[in-house]
Amino acid sequence: MYNITRLCVSLLHTNFCLSARISGVMAAPTPLLPALDWSITLPETLLFHGKHNPDLPVFVFARDGSQNISAVTYRRFMNACRRIPDLLGITRDEAKTRPVIAIVANTDTLIYHTIVLGLMLAGAVPFPISPRNTPEAVVHLIKRSGSHRIVTTSATLPELKGGILSDIASSDPTWALCASEAPLLGQLFPEYSDVPKIEETTSPSPPSEIIEAGTFNLDDTALYLHSSGSTGLPKAIPRTHREMVNYIKFPTTTVYRARKPRVVMACMELPPFHAMAIVLQIGVPFFHGACSVLFPPQVETPLSVPVVPSPDNVMHHIERTKANGCFTIPTFLHTWAHDKRAIEILRTLNFVAFGGGALSAPVGDALYNGGVKLRAVYGGTEFGAAGISSTRAGDESDWEYLEVNGEDNPVFVAQGDGTYELQFISLDDHPRSVCNIPGVRGYATSDLFTPHPTKSHLWKVIGRIDDVLVHSSGEKTVPPPMEFVMSGSPYVSGVVMFGVGRDQPGVLIELKPEHAIDIANQQQVAKMRNFLWPVVHEANQGAPAFSKIYKELIVFAAKDKPLPRTPKGTTPAKATWKLYADEIEAAYSDANAFLDGDLAAPTSWVFSDVSGWLLSHVHDLCSDTSITPHGNLFEQGLDSLSATILRRRILSTMRSLEDESALTHVEVAQSTLYSYPTVDALAAYLTASRSDTGSIESTRTNAMDQMIMKYSFTDSPFDSGVSSPASAQDIVVLLTGSTGSLGSHVLEGLLRDANVAKVYTLNRPSSIPSAARHMNRFQDKGLDVELLASPKLVHLASDYSTDNLGLSSQQYDELKSSVDVIIHTAWRLDFNMSIEFFEPNIRGTHNLAALARASSHAESIRFIFTSSIGVAQAWDMSLGAYPEALVTDSKYAQGVGYGEAKYVTERILATSGLNSASVRIGQITGSESTGAWATSDWVPILVKSSIALGALPTVQGNISWLSSDAVSRTILNLARSNQRYPRALNIVHPDPITWNSMIHHVQQSLQTECGVAIPVVPYQEWFSILDKSFTESDNSSEMTKIPAIKLYDFFYQLSQGALGVTTHTAEAFGSPELAIGHMKSLSQSLAGLRPLAKHDIQRWVKYWTREGLFNH
Repeated sequence: MYNITRLCVSLLHTNFCLSARISGVMAAPTPLLPALDWSITLPETLLFHGKHNPDLPVFVFARDGSQNISAVTYRRFMNACRRIPDLLGITRDEAKTRPVIAIVANTDTLIYHTIVLGLMLAGAVPFPISPRNTPEAVVHLIKRSGSHRIVTTSATLPELKGGILSDIASSDPTWALCASEAPLLGQLFPEYSDVPKIEETTSPSPPSEIIEAGTFNLDDTALYLHSSGSTGLPKAIPRTHREMVNYIKFPTTTVYRARKPRVVMACMELPPFHAMAIVLQIGVPFFHGACSVLFPPQVETPLSVPVVPSPDNVMHHIERTKANGCFTIPTFLHTWAHDKRAIEILRTLNFVAFGGGALSAPVGDALYNGGVKLRAVYGGTEFGAAGISSTRAGDESDWEYLEVNGEDNPVFVAQGDGTYELQFISLDDHPRSVCNIPGVRGYATSDLFTPHPTKSHLWKVIGRIDDVLVHSSGEKTVPPPMEFVMSGSPYVSGVVMFGVGRDQPGVLIELKPEHAIDIANQQQVAKMRNFLWPVVHEANQGAPAFSKIYKELIVFAAKDKPLPRTPKGTTPAKATWKLYADEIEAAYSDANAFLDGDLAAPTSWVFSDVSGWLLSHVHDLCSDTSITPHGNLFEQGLDSLSATILRRRILSTMRSLEDESALTHVEVAQSTLYSYPTVDALAAYLTASRSDTGSIESTRTNAMDQMIMKYSFTDSPFDSGVSSPASAQDIVVLLTGSTGSLGSHVLEGLLRDANVAKVYTLNRPSSIPSAARHMNRFQDKGLDVELLASPKLVHLASDYSTDNLGLSSQQYDELKSSVDVIIHTAWRLDFNMSIEFFEPNIRGTHNLAALARASSHAESIRFIFTSSIGVAQAWDMSLGAYPEALVTDSKYAQGVGYGEAKYVTERILATSGLNSASVRIGQITGSESTGAWATSDWVPILVKSSIALGALPTVQGNISWLSSDAVSRTILNLARSNQRYPRALNIVHPDPITWNSMIHHVQQSLQTECGVAIPVVPYQEWFSILDKSFTESDNSSEMTKIPAIKLYDFFYQLSQGALGVTTHTAEAFGSPELAIGHMKSLSQSLAGLRPLAKHDIQRWVKYWTREGLFNH
């Protein structure tokens, strides 16, 4: 053993006096830095700096009671690292075996990193493990890494150490595990210890007795790290010396290299066992020459514990050490954003980097607007710190977005909903030790991103694949952005959203102890729901309609049942759902009986009281008191989910009335709110007596006729009778709905057509760039994505239901002067809504026609509107096939609002004077190449539901369905024609097949693709099974397995239509036959179309399987 006392005395007389004031840290000479060419490894940088920069500070801290800033120089730290083998009892022979040594200790960061690098320098493999892990998790990591030695702090982690040893002894008695105590401050840095306990016989081994520089193999394991364990037991992840150098080469760290003035980075709140701490507190100082600010070390005795980070003490040390940059965590930034003094300090820093989670937009914007130079950092234990906020000029305000390291070979994989999963594929010079992509040497992060609307190099993290809540509707909610907003409340300590397989999401909130309530006391629960509603409403503001949280599904955690936490301190969703499964189930059950104390039942069941009561509920659901009782609710902000909630509240209130029997004649179906879409109309329906329920319904024909009158053209700005044939060359096309199933196929055809000079696409504005949405759709449909780079394609964001189509005057005039053909495919698909709901679509078509009429060449413009066979839903089949002509009697379109609205639009276009054709399209199936057929359509919903119901339905009759490719080709044939169009045409398959042949192919494909054997039964029997499920379901839990419940009314109408089919040659479900002679003469593509075949139907089922339709 060496005499450490004599060494310490000699050090105190050297010129590295650690207690000296070092106000010149930033002004110190620029250090000589090691190369980043894999010629030197992390432990070898200790020796490098000991030789070239011995007296430069590598760590600084401010000690209490001292005005001076204390420093640890490179040489001093190197010498301390050399003491580690002796202090831990590691011999030279043991070091040669490269043992894995787990570090499960609660000690100072300075001591912790000395242990890590000391072990690496000796040739051992350190494994920093979070002491927040359970004994089971630590033992799992120890065994996975093959470790037989741990370094710990027994006095401050007695239960954890005891649990580890006990678990090992019981689970594997043969597993030898030796425990060593972590060194104390006085044993490594006696200058800072008031109670040094150094054995006279202990001193550091000379470098020649450890390992000389140059003996490290780049592909040897340098250390182990572990994942957070948020989805189960944490994973042990080996990291080679090559990978460690690669991480240091990432732009996330090279931005700090050789900066002037020298970077002094405060990152003391990072736990030393964390991968980011290894990179920033060790990697950056030793490879890039930055200086790291730490908390002052204070673990001087076995019972001592390190400083616990807080927003206050971190800010205090940033100020005292004169740091010029910091790396922190979002929770601290949330606190500092409300502290003027903190913002004043932060704005003086050259950068304020953050990671480990997302920062809520309001907080980030407040800091950025306050002059704070925010820099987001993204990384993972499995792949390193791979992304950082852009440092390019002009990107400063895009603090939420990241630029991902291109040298790491990132790939963004579209998820089909505007989000992308980031994956990293291995390169020859950057092999990955952790791979999880089948058949590919790469790592899928499970992190979801969205692209910047205008800057292709920037991406924003929005959540994780395993965070996403997939609802029964197929819609996806991404919780983190909403959870961050709600967790910003000073009354809240934890937030976890739930709702997988449900029709709407909810939230579980853990209140801070001083604000906790008795969750069994419904008055306290209701009061707290209302109290927290403003922050929930704020979270809802940025969410799509299907993701909004309503009061019914705000659940509070019990005082004696805290939410689970990971070692990072985050709340794992799946573990929380499991822990609170009963409470979540009860919340959905109770939602049907929700009665808010502030919105009790109306005083009486008369029109005035019910109208006011309904209006209060609408104001509450929409958080908007400007909604009027006579305006269309869906145009004023009520969405389909809000409508579902309102229906539940109405039913709950009706059931609570003393004289409930007086209202048995009032049926409140899911479609009722769409049939009576104003508060006054709904109130009149609910309060109607038995004798006048029929009289309050205005006839559907009157509603259609009124809408036709409202939007018809009564003037004639051009002479429509002298139209000249339009040129078939160099045509300019305006296309709406180009991101839709049909529209994307039409767009591909137009881009392929050499006679088309330009294509303008009109689509609603979105947070996802138009180019990205088109790319997603083309990939999904198997279309040629390279065509999207065509210079003739122009994307315009537009709301065509507003004046000038929501475009600038310049854009509108450009369209007006140049467009030759308008193909209008955009339309809301919803069979539950009344015609009033579709008024924006009707108005939008009117506005498109107005654009064409205002053109200087209006007489030659061709206008194609994709209508629907739904316009014939009440056709009298005794009159023969539905004609290829305008039908002027509205009674034949009466029925579902979707078809009524399409009919109204046909009539309005006929008054425009344009060369227009309303093309009534039958059922569109999946793509010919990929089978892509939206899982939200009624056919895939029927198939999925049939699996849960135990049978597929058969029915007499034909189906005249066409693929989206076939419909697209037919429309393009029509667009190229220079003839004057008939007012209306029909597109259905000229050679139909029977429903039953289709359903048998589906049956076979389910067996082949999913291993599901399912019988067939007559449709009426199938519907009776559905009816039973509908009656017994709670409209939420069953929705996942049987989504047909949500389209119950639609399938009921099919059952009624099926009763009228008596021959095999008629259309299935009593649908009318449509004449197509004229359309076939205009489209050779339609005339020569082959029948649907088995392989087409197999592709549908394969696509639905890939999309996860049958997973739940």
